[in-house]
Amino acid sequence: MLPYCVINLAGVASAQGRHEVAARVLGAGDALLAAAGMELNPGTAIEYRRHRSNTEAALGDESFRVEYESGRSLTRAEAVAAAREV
Repeated sequence: MLPYCVINLAGVASAQGRHEVAARVLGAGDALLAAAGMELNPGTAIEYRRHRSNTEAALGDESFRVEYESGRSLTRAEAVAAAREV
């Protein structure tokens, strides 16, 4: 469930206008999903796409990519810490 929690917190950060944090936490959530061999369920996938779209639109492609990749490189403990920043 940790990847789901992290991704949902990215949505909270985006809604708060904290788009850099949201992009980083989305990257961390994606990395956690991949490490666990998981895929999002259909309902969460819809929310994920909305969070990602809003965050990308707010930051622009390049800034989003930089923050997202930064999040993907985090360890599990660092991903949790980043999500707790929300």
